[in-house]
Amino acid sequence: GVSLDPPRVEYKAQPGGTINATINVFNPGAKGGPPLQVSTAFNDWILNGEGKMNYLAPGSLPNSLASWITLAPVSFGLEGNADRDVRYSVKVPANTKPGLYWGVVFFKSDSGKEDVFRPTTAKGGVSVDYKIDVGQLIYVQVGPPKLEGKLTKIVGKQGANGLQIAANLNNTGNSLIRAAGTVELRNLKGEKVASSEIEEGATLPGFTRTYTTGFKTAVPKGEYLALVALEYQKGKFYTGESRIKVE
Repeated sequence: GVSLDPPRVEYKAQPGGTINATINVFNPGAKGGPPLQVSTAFNDWILNGEGKMNYLAPGSLPNSLASWITLAPVSFGLEGNADRDVRYSVKVPANTKPGLYWGVVFFKSDSGKEDVFRPTTAKGGVSVDYKIDVGQLIYVQVGPPKLEGKLTKIVGKQGANGLQIAANLNNTGNSLIRAAGTVELRNLKGEKVASSEIEEGATLPGFTRTYTTGFKTAVPKGEYLALVALEYQKGKFYTGESRIKVE
């Protein structure tokens, strides 16, 4: 199959503006070997509550780039150990409201090694299958970003690997939020008992993401206060706390 560079791009634009860019596609096969026939497909996607991607049919989302983007060429042959640029243009309509708009450009080849996925509509209807090698995520922030969010739920769950803390971040703004941070457990005297890092995750505007972390050592039975801090810009945090019980 093919590879590409870069795998993710982020642009800023204004209503009525145009973005022109290229994706470099590479065939890592042996030089002089049979060429690959490569074709493109555009799809919408969302991140579910755990941060995994769900692919959707183009135009399923109100913030889809599907009707804005054009690619050239849409199919081409690519010799082994060779690359070529695929050009694309994103034309932002003049009446576009400020916010984040996104999608993914997939490249599939006839190598026989592709992954298969079935994009669906936002309402759950099934579309066609695609065989893909790789894709580029495209984000376009139209107008000024608003990084607004709120921790809406913090719970403790006891599992086979010990205590897990899950914190829900609701993105109420109009931009992508990337956040990482820590959770600290304190006993009812206010003394620190344990802490754990929360890995970085992304939350799309209008969606809720669950950030989960555990502790390296067992937490004794008792009642605690879980303090969560997610840093979304340098020195800026979403914070929340919840009382939990370990039994």
